[in-house]
Amino acid sequence: MPSATFTIACAEGQKNLTLPHVLRNGHRKCQTPGTDQESSCKPPDQATRNAIRKLQSQLPCPGPTPLIALPQLAERYKQARVFVKDESNRLGLPSFKILGASWAIYRVLCRRLDLPDDTSLSEIRSALARARAKGDTIKLIACSAGNWGRAVARMAAVTEVQATIFLPRGTEVTTRDLIDGEGACVHVKVLNVDYDEGVKLAQRLALEEDWLLVMDTSWDGYEEFPGWVVEGYSAMLDEVEEQVQTQCGMAITTAIASVGVGSWAQAVVERYRGLSGGGAIKVAAVEPEAAPCLMASLERGGLTSVETRRTIMNGMNCGTVSKIAWPILQAGVDVSVAVGDEEVHRMAEQLACLALPIGPCGAADFVALDKLWETGQLLEDGDEGVVVLFSTEGPRDYAYEERGRGR
Repeated sequence: MPSATFTIACAEGQKNLTLPHVLRNGHRKCQTPGTDQESSCKPPDQATRNAIRKLQSQLPCPGPTPLIALPQLAERYKQARVFVKDESNRLGLPSFKILGASWAIYRVLCRRLDLPDDTSLSEIRSALARARAKGDTIKLIACSAGNWGRAVARMAAVTEVQATIFLPRGTEVTTRDLIDGEGACVHVKVLNVDYDEGVKLAQRLALEEDWLLVMDTSWDGYEEFPGWVVEGYSAMLDEVEEQVQTQCGMAITTAIASVGVGSWAQAVVERYRGLSGGGAIKVAAVEPEAAPCLMASLERGGLTSVETRRTIMNGMNCGTVSKIAWPILQAGVDVSVAVGDEEVHRMAEQLACLALPIGPCGAADFVALDKLWETGQLLEDGDEGVVVLFSTEGPRDYAYEERGRGR
């Protein structure tokens, strides 16, 4: 049995924290009309959501991803329905990150080129070619633990701009090769620093070279682009609402969202805690034990950075919650769950045996569901519970050191 608690080192000389694996959020706020929190927790309006779908229809392999019913899990956890959203093939990539990257990069390129927000991708490519002919070569730069970097690289290839992707230490060689393989316009550099330090280096280079910094996390003075990323993720939530209604005609009662920097979880909370009638939906956030920046922040009652360790959940290995995500998550997440590599690796193997195309970051949601059940958190009793898990990535190779073998 895993220990009931674990210890994490906090950054910047703060005292270490001993945390439970399941933490009830004592800062959770109820939504009431006219409150400040309500106004700060707005999902994108319908016009923006329509524009996002229009853009994504111009990308390779458009269309919704599957929502898979899991009746065995529904029976096990005594729920009416349990679903998993399968993001193993989203717009031609094995992760949902392209949803946020495509919309945010589209918006920043339109602004840089002084184009209207309804410009087509082909028109953007033409405008970029004209800019290059005049000596204005636009370049993108990002830091990523994997899936975000590949999504940025794909959009660089689609729009025919150059991109530099920094990868933090510990990034798998296969991940580097996949990003590098997105095209000649992409330059990949592996750094000997962690993710947070890599972001700072990317920020510095963007300022020095006048490149476009394209990150899915936020800090003081860098809020607009990450906000567009969150808007882009709304496309998946639109699909889920439609698919749940089609498959069972019931309302979602519990959603489990993974947390790295928190942008995806922010999109989930904004939809289910905001102004779209989702106030009754409970939201659980899941993080690796190696990087529980949200849980540490909830425990401390303020934004707290943690020292990250190696984990198979690469896309969740982040030491600081995004600045714009933090107040939304603090007020809107019901429960924070931390999961370990061993249990996530074991879950990924079990899911593979069931022919479910789910990588470690997706398997984390399943482990979190089990912990919620064990601790009696969130899940509805009887025939009313509808749980949605989000498998944010497909299967991938990773090194699992404790067992001395890869997968």
